[in-house]
Amino acid sequence: MIKNLLNFQSTMFEIRDILLHDEIIRKLLYFDTKDAYNKTEVPSVEDLLTDDTGKDLNYITLFPIMEKGVREYGRNTYIQITLPLTDLDVSSGNNNIFAGVLVTCITDRDHYMLNDNKLRLIEIANRALQLLDGAKCSAAGKLEVINMQEVIFDTEVYGYTLKVVTTDMGKGVDF
Repeated sequence: MIKNLLNFQSTMFEIRDILLHDEIIRKLLYFDTKDAYNKTEVPSVEDLLTDDTGKDLNYITLFPIMEKGVREYGRNTYIQITLPLTDLDVSSGNNNIFAGVLVTCITDRDHYMLNDNKLRLIEIANRALQLLDGAKCSAAGKLEVINMQEVIFDTEVYGYTLKVVTTDMGKGVDF
């Protein structure tokens, strides 16, 4: 049995940091306009983390937004990272350690479209796929994006969830 979930917690922060340090994702989250992708100005990592008073801005959040809270969340476009799937039984013969992290890109109908025949959520999900698939996290080893699924919260708010898994083949990662 896995006796320490703190490495999974650390992986969620590492995924958040990988996404936050990408200029394209920061622009698509920060700017609500259709030309967000083409903006020359790039918001800083700090612009997406906290405001001048230190309040968390939640462009990328590590807690689940309940369906009833999506409309009142305070962001038009954001990313939610959660840890809903962990196999705590590693007593099988292959000794693999498996955990799944969900990375969900969410927006409302008014902010879905971008200029140049681009869709905000597809652009964010594609960029997240490029950044996360094959990335190495110090706490969980190599990441693999295994699927993407549409999520519909209501008639106005929807998104895509990327399922990111980690599988360590006994290379010293202590879960």
